[in-house]
Amino acid sequence: REAITPSGQDQFFAFRERVWADPGLEQRLIGCTDKDVFTQTAVTIGELNGFHFSRDDVASAMSRGRQTWLSQWMV
Repeated sequence: REAITPSGQDQFFAFRERVWADPGLEQRLIGCTDKDVFTQTAVTIGELNGFHFSRDDVASAMSRGRQTWLSQWMV
């Protein structure tokens, strides 16, 4: 039986939960004011903590978050 490997998006969402639970990780990302720096930092910190996702996975999640936030204001 072949093991199912979580997608990059699934890995990113699991990483996001870890960040919310760890103030130290959260502070490292909050300090990133540039989108590209934030994205690369997230990928690097993720890898150091056993998560495997790409810059595209982070960008996609950020885009979906923006769309969700904006949609609440549309009539």
